[in-house]
Amino acid sequence: SSHPQHSADQRHYTPMEVDNPTPATTSDATQQYYPSQPQHSQYHSLDPTSIREPPITSSCTSYSVEEVPVPTQCVVETVEPPPPTKMTQRPPTTHFGHAEGGEIVEGKELYTRKDLAIAGGHALEQKDVHGNMKEGADSIIVSHLERDLREGDGLCWLLFSCDRTNGGGALCRSYHKKRAIRVFRSSLLGGRFSAPYLDEDEDDEIGYRYDGLYMVKAVWDVNGNETETFPTTGLEGWQTFFFTRLPKKPLDAKDVEPGMQYNQLGLQELWGSIQKMRGVKRPKKFEIPPVPAKLPPFKRGAITGENKDRKAMAYKPLPKPEPKQEDDQEMDRMIVNTK
Repeated sequence: SSHPQHSADQRHYTPMEVDNPTPATTSDATQQYYPSQPQHSQYHSLDPTSIREPPITSSCTSYSVEEVPVPTQCVVETVEPPPPTKMTQRPPTTHFGHAEGGEIVEGKELYTRKDLAIAGGHALEQKDVHGNMKEGADSIIVSHLERDLREGDGLCWLLFSCDRTNGGGALCRSYHKKRAIRVFRSSLLGGRFSAPYLDEDEDDEIGYRYDGLYMVKAVWDVNGNETETFPTTGLEGWQTFFFTRLPKKPLDAKDVEPGMQYNQLGLQELWGSIQKMRGVKRPKKFEIPPVPAKLPPFKRGAITGENKDRKAMAYKPLPKPEPKQEDDQEMDRMIVNTK
């Protein structure tokens, strides 16, 4: 279901982009991303299928039924089946590419975490990386990016760090197999690329926006070196994954690469939709932030001690704010006046 547009109130967002990055120049892993020109595309909504009862025949020979007289005053109640919903339940299997069924719209809708699990966008409601070591990761939720973990966001590129037990092995497998990964940005992300909250009045309903297909183009180890090896457990198992967004499918069939997966929106179209969702009346043209050409070694304090499990924290809704003491006193005065 569609959600209303949200205001451009930025008070809950803090920039997450990498400060003063080195311009991208040399490495193949950090090639500049060149967005396609804005083009028009059409979408077709999924029509719910009708539910039909099988016909009842009188020539049934497989069963013997004892006839029971029916009272003449018997009232038979007919129970209407519930109408089919847009989100249809699917098993949590690994699927690479856009979510099947067309229920997850790229860049133009907000979803709850449960919506993503039901519609096949991101099958896990508790972890941010879905996949396995054998096949790879097929989707990722971007909710928290931290500078001391060498993470950053440029919309068309993304830096995401984790260890083997929290999705690193699956992401590394997708890197080696060159498999596309669905990327969802959360309201908790912060910065100009985060998704709006579902409730524009109360920032307690986290929204998730589908930003299309990305692919891991490079992997860095804890020492800041590019690597091809799979992550291990422990402190040395942390890796940073560099994602780039796939382009929009060309209109000319001659320019379509065989076996290549494409997004439905170009980069400028996605950026325009993001600004519109946040209430920007005059969207500005998107300028690609510089891509870091090299990453520093991990700060040991960022992945040890109380911080060692920060990527393993299960998703939890924001706690409701406790009432202020002034509000309690005011409520007591109101009760006294009414007596």
